[in-house]
Amino acid sequence: MPEEKPLAVVVGASRGLGLAVSNLRRRERERKRKKASIETNEERKKLNLDLFLFQKNSQLALALASKGYHVLATVRSASAAPATPTGSEALLTEKGVEVVTGIDVTKGKEEEKEKEESCEAKLKAALNDRPVSLAIFNAAVMSVEKDLISGAGFDDEASLRQYQSNALGFLRAAAALVPALVARASLSSSSSSSSETPPPKLVLISSKMASLGRLSEAPGGGMYGYRASKAAANAIALSLSRDLLPKKVAVAMIHPGTVATDMYREYHGGGGSKALVPSAGLSSPEAAAEAVLKVVEEKVGLESTGVFWNEAGEVLPY
Repeated sequence: MPEEKPLAVVVGASRGLGLAVSNLRRRERERKRKKASIETNEERKKLNLDLFLFQKNSQLALALASKGYHVLATVRSASAAPATPTGSEALLTEKGVEVVTGIDVTKGKEEEKEKEESCEAKLKAALNDRPVSLAIFNAAVMSVEKDLISGAGFDDEASLRQYQSNALGFLRAAAALVPALVARASLSSSSSSSSETPPPKLVLISSKMASLGRLSEAPGGGMYGYRASKAAANAIALSLSRDLLPKKVAVAMIHPGTVATDMYREYHGGGGSKALVPSAGLSSPEAAAEAVLKVVEEKVGLESTGVFWNEAGEVLPY
């Protein structure tokens, strides 16, 4: 009987470092519409390159599948699920990626009638009592905020939205994931090869913008809501690392580097359709995913639980 694959969960897999290819159907329609009105070959090349980069947008889920995990990847809605080009759906199936839609990390259970629709409840249902070897929380939103000196004022709604997703969303997902990680640790400790088996790991994809110790090095201020939400998520992860150490579950926060995603585009360029070409200091999602998983495999463990890493495996200050 073949050995069962370890289960890895990626929460927030609709784009960037996650699973999906950033809603390619919508992008393909937009590309065709724009292409029809473009006269120069150079502009057409840029649009084709943009589409190519999103099609080749390697993600954590696919990278994990290639390493022998059975991957459960969650997305918020069906419209955010991977709208893949011809051939990619077959590739996902071959890699064993299990895509679960309808898990919104901002969905709590404020009312009794909403409990079944909450992130925690839906993620637990998707796990279906399966033990988890590796869980990666990748869901995040970012709103570009100017510094208060500009007179732009404070955007309450944007800050609350970021906190709901980036901090409380992590806590909601962890509520479902932690029992499954502890279950895996219990199974491993009872196994005859437990000394050779790496501990289950809970990984938060964080940001160096969350580091209070790096603020003196930061090239500017602003982004108050995003920085605060990521710092709060780090605090949650650090607390979880203390709680889970006796259960033999490791926890880590990892800054994935500067990645060519829509989030980078929004922060640095205000949107648009200009192709994001990986370069010095700007990684492709594929390279970033590989770097993150290298840190997970080589650095994250019980002896280093609660550490904040960058993509090169260097320790960041909290």
